[in-house]
Amino acid sequence: MADQPEELIKKALRHYKNSCTLNDELCEKFVAVEIIRRIIGLAQLPLQIPLEKRVTLLKEAQKMLSN
Repeated sequence: MADQPEELIKKALRHYKNSCTLNDELCEKFVAVEIIRRIIGLAQLPLQIPLEKRVTLLKEAQKMLSN
C-alpha cells in the first residue's frame, strides 16, 4: 500500500528475523487483516490509490487469509 520496493520489504523482514523469531504464516495473516482494515475498516488511511488497486489489494488479502 505504501508502494515500497519489494527488496526494501525483504530487507526489513531479514533484519527483523535476525533479532527474533517470526512465524511467517501468522505474519502473512496479520498483513492481510491490516490491508483489509486500512482499506475498508475503522482504521482507514487517506490513501491516494485508485479503486482498481484497492480491489486488487483486497483480493490479495482474501487469498492470504484463505491459505
